[in-house]
Amino acid sequence: MNKDYIEFITGLKQNIIQSRYIATRLVNREQLLLYFKTGKMLTDKLEAKNWGAKVVRQIADDLQKALPGLRGFSYRNLMNMKKLSIHQTRQVAKQLCFNAPGKANTICFAGFSG
Repeated sequence: MNKDYIEFITGLKQNIIQSRYIATRLVNREQLLLYFKTGKMLTDKLEAKNWGAKVVRQIADDLQKALPGLRGFSYRNLMNMKKLSIHQTRQVAKQLCFNAPGKANTICFAGFSG
């Protein structure tokens, strides 16, 4: 194989590895944001409607029925998401938004008031 071909393959491999890394970071960021937003929605609704733990259990059951195979939204995890939204608002906002490029930065911060 000639040198040009080897350099081409090396460049392709570097692009693939770099894109995979970026995609993983974006997926993790989006998942954390989803958990945070879910916790915030739960917290707001539970307080506004004076709902208790039984309702959170029902929400977990209903989500599982509506989205069979859904993982990560058990009663316990929903309660952890609620805690996350209560205790980590500023830190989560900072982690999610600090490196967001361009206009996404403004949009990201607009969603947080902690």
